[in-house]
Amino acid sequence: MPVDKKTRVYVIRLREKWNWGPTKIEGYIRTCAPPDIERLGHNKIYAILVEEGLNLPLDFVRKTWGGKRFCRLHSNSLWQTDFKLLDNDDWICSYLDDHSRFITHSREFSENPTGEIALEIFMKAVKKHGLPE
Repeated sequence: MPVDKKTRVYVIRLREKWNWGPTKIEGYIRTCAPPDIERLGHNKIYAILVEEGLNLPLDFVRKTWGGKRFCRLHSNSLWQTDFKLLDNDDWICSYLDDHSRFITHSREFSENPTGEIALEIFMKAVKKHGLPE
């Protein structure tokens, strides 16, 4: 099914302005785009970028970070956590179930990340989903 011209132009402008990839563009369209912009999946967005010559292949092979993937056999066996700096200079801290990849709790905040913040977010996740094994 063809993408309407207005949505196509919107995708192209996001790519040109921010140099975002298909997944980030998909999320932005889903949450922030005006209602008259068609909600597209990242594969469709990727196809638009390729058609417009905006997908520039890397001239080098990306480095693989380790050969072993960590994935527990059962849900709630282990949680991972990470702080990430966002484009708006805020931070986000998320706890992720290692088996299901389910986000047990996440919070965005503007102050610098600390262990205290991580513990507060962890306790909220435990209250809602129980203590991981």
